[in-house]
Amino acid sequence: MADSRQSCRVKTAAETKSDQLYLAQTEIRQLKETLASLRDELEKMANARDEAVQRAVAAAHDEARQLQNTIQTLREQLEAVMHAKQEAVQSALTTHRDETRQLQATIATLREKLEAHGTQR
Repeated sequence: MADSRQSCRVKTAAETKSDQLYLAQTEIRQLKETLASLRDELEKMANARDEAVQRAVAAAHDEARQLQNTIQTLREQLEAVMHAKQEAVQSALTTHRDETRQLQATIATLREKLEAHGTQR
């Protein structure tokens, strides 16, 4: 009986090769699963990077649009201020000319009165 037990324990070369084949196939399957998992992770990372780039580009476009709007608003305000200044200058010139005419008319009137008063003596 001891011989029969020993023979059960001793594996044949075919069984050993079969075990080795099984182990190799198991290792290959595990490596394929690992490879698939790494590919999935790499794809997720690439998608996350692409999304981050798209968000950054969108944010940059948004900022550029906001800056353009700000520039346009400031340009319009500057034009309004320049227009108001130009109107104020024109108004001041008109007022000055009117005052000058009035003063010249007053001078002429006073001169006439002086001359008339001087000739009456």
